[in-house]
Amino acid sequence: MKRLQFQLLLTTSGLFAIQLAAPIVSLFYCILATPEQQTTLMTGSVVIWFICLVCMVATTKFLLRSFETDRDKLETEGDLPDSELLSLPERNSRLPIQVTVAYCFFFAAATLGQYLFFLHMDTGPASAFSLWGGGIAGGLTCPMIVFGAASLLVSPSTTMISDHVVRRGLNPRIFRVGIFPRLMICFVSIAVGLSIWLGFSAYYSGVNLTIGEMKLSEQRLVDAAVRHTKSLEGIEGDERLKMELEGVLKDASFFISDKSGRLLHSSRGESIDTKRWSAFSESMRTDFQTGRAGALYENVNERVIAWSPVADNRIVGVFSHLSDRYSRFSGFFLGSALFLFVGLFVGVSMGITNALAVAQSVQKASTALQDLSEGEGDLTGRLAVSSYDEVGELASGFNQFSVKLNAILSEIVENSKILEKTSNHFTDISKNIKESVGVLRHTTALSADQASRSSGDLEAVSSDCDLAANAANQVAAAAEEMSISVKEVAENADKARGITQQAVGTAKDASAKISSLGESSKKIDTITEVITEISEQTNLLALNATIEAARAGEAGKGFNVVAGEIKDLSRQTAKATTEIRQQIEDIQRSTEEAILSMEEIVSVNGSVEEIVYMIAGAVEEQSTVTAEIAKNIAQVSSNIDGINKKVAESASISNNIANQLEDVRKKTDETAEDVTQVENGANDISHISNELFSQTAKFKI
Repeated sequence: MKRLQFQLLLTTSGLFAIQLAAPIVSLFYCILATPEQQTTLMTGSVVIWFICLVCMVATTKFLLRSFETDRDKLETEGDLPDSELLSLPERNSRLPIQVTVAYCFFFAAATLGQYLFFLHMDTGPASAFSLWGGGIAGGLTCPMIVFGAASLLVSPSTTMISDHVVRRGLNPRIFRVGIFPRLMICFVSIAVGLSIWLGFSAYYSGVNLTIGEMKLSEQRLVDAAVRHTKSLEGIEGDERLKMELEGVLKDASFFISDKSGRLLHSSRGESIDTKRWSAFSESMRTDFQTGRAGALYENVNERVIAWSPVADNRIVGVFSHLSDRYSRFSGFFLGSALFLFVGLFVGVSMGITNALAVAQSVQKASTALQDLSEGEGDLTGRLAVSSYDEVGELASGFNQFSVKLNAILSEIVENSKILEKTSNHFTDISKNIKESVGVLRHTTALSADQASRSSGDLEAVSSDCDLAANAANQVAAAAEEMSISVKEVAENADKARGITQQAVGTAKDASAKISSLGESSKKIDTITEVITEISEQTNLLALNATIEAARAGEAGKGFNVVAGEIKDLSRQTAKATTEIRQQIEDIQRSTEEAILSMEEIVSVNGSVEEIVYMIAGAVEEQSTVTAEIAKNIAQVSSNIDGINKKVAESASISNNIANQLEDVRKKTDETAEDVTQVENGANDISHISNELFSQTAKFKI
């Protein structure tokens, strides 16, 4: 963007600088005699030009900033709304027109400013008007250059934005200026500009020629007046001199001054002094003082002044205004107008002829290309080559393009037919392969399933063998443990027999002691009966004593108390005796039961002793059988281990077969997928072939 901005500003500034040629040429036409005017007017022109240049550059940068903002918005934000995105190409395509309008505006402003500045500085209308020749000529030619340069510089960015809009699926709106109006404007503006330039040049050449003739004519009048005054002797006084000069100069405007430049007489009241530019009057006064004759064109009042010294230190001069000779310029004006008309006619004629020639050829090529892209696509048509320039090369190149495109499309049609046949062949082959792959897949799946089942069965057998081996090992271990237990049982049986015999003896002793305890308890029962009888008698005696004490009255109260206590004591004794009897009866019952139990224990111990003898014999036999069982179980475990190894090998082989069949199934599936892809590719080829047929059918080959 900075490069675009720099190039565009450089182009407009460079063309704007060429405008300085207008005031330079105008200064030449002003025929200025003093460097003061040249310096002042040139400085003012440069200042005006610089101000307009700065304004134009600022305006151009403002327009470019809007253009840059659009690009930055598109690059940063990316997806803009459709309405805003559609406005970008049109707004950016108008940038060359906007820059050109800005250039023309400030170009005209600079020319007008310089013209007004020249008038303000009293250079005279004719001198100031000379600016318009270069101004109009430059104003007609330079803007087209600016427009072309801006179009070239902005076109890539506008194309980029338009492509972005097209990718969005929208139709970009672009402000376009056709080739024909561009060429017409170029030819007409150049022709008119050159005509105006040449017309102004011819006009001001006539002005310069007229000024030269006016100088010669006035110098002749002055010389004639000087010769006339010299032929007369004794002219005294300025009045006499004035009268003689009026007779000689007749209708001419003349003046009389002294050598100091003081004006003594002026026939029309004109002054020889200039208000702003003193260099003219100073130059004349210098000649007056030195007594030299001379002539000059004073552009402030657009007049020619010629002078010469006469007698009595007087200076005689003649005024001649350029406006007095405008009648002579009618021919120049007519010639300039005619020249302008001829130039305009020639420019328009050349513009129409060349623009039509170029535009029609380009339009035909554009129409043909548009027909190829949107219409029937007739490739048999050819553009007429009417010239051998770039336009003719364009038509010739388009014809060659049509021929090559025709050949390419014809080849595409033939290849499409071949593709159609090939795709059909591929489709048939893929179908056959697909069927074969389906059968192979089914067979492989069955084999893999059977192998998986066999492997599962073998694994189950192996698992059962492992269980059997483990069970055999457990039985062997149990048999060994049982053998040890049998030995321990035998040992314990011997110990039990001894203990049983000892228990039988102990039981017999306990039975004897318990029998003795029963006899003792019977004796205690007899004693308790005696105690019971004594307590009953004591109770009876206490009752009698109580009766007797009651009879005795107060004397027997103490005895009555003793008798009551004895009665209570006898009652307690009877109660305790009763309890003792009950306990003795319980002891007797328990003793009898213990005697019975001991008798049973003795009987059981005898039975236990017999059983222990039987267990000892059975244990010896069981120990022998257990050893034989352990030996046989060890042999069974060894055989089961061998079977287990064979089964494991068979299971591994079955697994390998199943895995290989699974790999075959996967390869079969991959082959089926590849065949499907081949079939899809064949279908795609067929679709592409049909699409090529439909696309090539749009063109006439």
